[in-house]
Amino acid sequence: MGLSWLIFEGLPNDEYALMNMGGDPGVKTAIVLLPNSKRGLVIFTNGDNGHFVLMKMIVQMLDVGGELVSRI
Repeated sequence: MGLSWLIFEGLPNDEYALMNMGGDPGVKTAIVLLPNSKRGLVIFTNGDNGHFVLMKMIVQMLDVGGELVSRI
């Protein structure tokens, strides 16, 4: 962890990820960056259950999403 960014190394296809999650009551956010493949997600939700939406979107939108969510 560095400056509240999580670093996930050793992902499939020689990938690594940088992730930052946060929120306040009624708002949840996530940023996932995959530098090697030049991909990423920025997700904003407006609901107290936004954490569940974030996790589901990460799994469905990224091929390494399941691995990322399992490590959180």
